[in-house]
Amino acid sequence: MKEGTPRILHHNLDYQPVHLSYRLAGSLPVAVLDKIKSDYEQRKAQLTIRSNEHRAQPPSKDYAREIFALHARFELEIDEALHSIKSGPFHLADPSLAKEIIDS
Repeated sequence: MKEGTPRILHHNLDYQPVHLSYRLAGSLPVAVLDKIKSDYEQRKAQLTIRSNEHRAQPPSKDYAREIFALHARFELEIDEALHSIKSGPFHLADPSLAKEIIDS
């Protein structure tokens, strides 16, 4: 990889369903987004600490399930915040704009 080339982590999807949430910049207040991110990072740190207590063993299936549940909870909290917001940009509520995004 050339120096300066961004390294984006990714996983092969292997034809598994994927959930995407599109949101517009400014669609969530910064304080709400910061709170959700902070809670996520705190939960992830606690999970990592618990996992490191058993460092001699490879990560268990339980750990993988807990990480998956943690990511799912983060996505759900973002989604719930987006659905509860009463102000901000709502351009994606326009069916023609939403279709343009989906088709891209």
